[in-house]
Amino acid sequence: MGKRVSADTITEITTSKDFLDHHITVPKQPSVEDLIADIRKDLSERVVLAKRREAQGLHQGDHPRDRFQTAADAVKDQKMFEQILKEIPEGFRIVPVFYNRITTDENAKLKNEYTFEVRPSFIRFLADNFEKELLDLGICQAGVDRMKNGLDPANENGELYSLNVDHIIERAGSGRYGKTKDVDPDQPGFGPKYHPNFFGNFMLLPEKIHEFKNELNDLQKASYTSPGMGRWILMMTPERNAQYNGYLCPKLKASHRLAGIEVREIDDFRRVEHGQYVLGQTLNKIDVLRSIETVFDTVVDLVEKADSLKGTVVELAHKEDASAPGSLRKAFTDAVVRADAGDHFDKMVRPAVKDMTDYTVTLFDRLANNLNSPKERAAMWEFAHFFRSPRMNDLRFDVQALPFEEAFEMNAKFNAIEKSLKQVCDRLDLEGKAIREQRDVRKGFNNNSNDNRNVQQDNRPARGPVVRDEYGKKIRQR
Repeated sequence: MGKRVSADTITEITTSKDFLDHHITVPKQPSVEDLIADIRKDLSERVVLAKRREAQGLHQGDHPRDRFQTAADAVKDQKMFEQILKEIPEGFRIVPVFYNRITTDENAKLKNEYTFEVRPSFIRFLADNFEKELLDLGICQAGVDRMKNGLDPANENGELYSLNVDHIIERAGSGRYGKTKDVDPDQPGFGPKYHPNFFGNFMLLPEKIHEFKNELNDLQKASYTSPGMGRWILMMTPERNAQYNGYLCPKLKASHRLAGIEVREIDDFRRVEHGQYVLGQTLNKIDVLRSIETVFDTVVDLVEKADSLKGTVVELAHKEDASAPGSLRKAFTDAVVRADAGDHFDKMVRPAVKDMTDYTVTLFDRLANNLNSPKERAAMWEFAHFFRSPRMNDLRFDVQALPFEEAFEMNAKFNAIEKSLKQVCDRLDLEGKAIREQRDVRKGFNNNSNDNRNVQQDNRPARGPVVRDEYGKKIRQR
């Protein structure tokens, strides 16, 4: 991707020979006015079709594929489109874009690379280059400081801001760009990346503006395009010029409906789910460090030395004089310096390990102190699955081999959580057993195994390990 994506370049990029699948022939480029007229016509036809179905007494089936749009929803879409046209935020334009659909598997590879390799670097890139603009957008200084360490922005209370990094050229509609790699000039030291994951294709958006952009795509049913096929759509795209940098959403006037940013409102289940994301980010940053041969070989030597002393690297290093010749910490630090990896270690690995520790400890304390309702107990079981998962075990195993303070803190605090978690789960098991026994006694007393009266139920989910496929999809093994 030779050019950064903007309202001035996106049409040219998405119709270039490097972007399109070889068999694709691009229809004549429509104007913005042509696309608006086409969308209005399509939405009107949907209203007519929906009213005709209702007049014929047709009803929606139970299966999602059997469902169709109601007349009320079709009219609502018409009004939404007209509202979108009136509310395009400052710093954006609607332009023709050729949407070339890729397969689900290809999109998953893109997402995996973006989430665990590229996103943290882009977050840091923004903080290093656009601190004033981030503060002006509404992120507090604590949030910007987190971004400088490749962490998602949060306020002083640890609440995440409702922000998304948007792929300007959508991953799902990225054609050959979504299948080919090259070195991004904005991240030259990170090796080849898929073209849609170049920094020049990213923009930080408040979630409500991201959803606004996606609503326009959804009204055109862009995602209904078959893999390998292409079509013209109207897309909201950022401007890049002396006034707008194009990497993050400009601050909107207070009078605009989409102005401002908020913090995310999430329940305990979403908090556990976000923990999986934090875990993946932390593992990746450690993996980058492990991939450096000098560092890896040194850590292997340290583990052998610790084994001979019948201990772990992280615990032995905490007890020693870090500056003494032959110390575990000094050997590790020297290896990091020789490998010129100090920046990654200090600015990415150490903050990530600390953030993972703080997030997990805070989440466990929150859940352990709220176990009164079935939903609260179910959330604790979800946390137990997360904390005992293979990926968490991988992290704890890696951290035991690393001689620095944040690793020691994680090791110590996670060991404490492990003991407390066992006690909590054992107590919940006993309470669940008592509930089941009470239920069985009631059934026996009534001498009616088919009694359907409401009795207290054990609503905790079945226990079992949680595994994830290579793209992070949760699969529960009962």
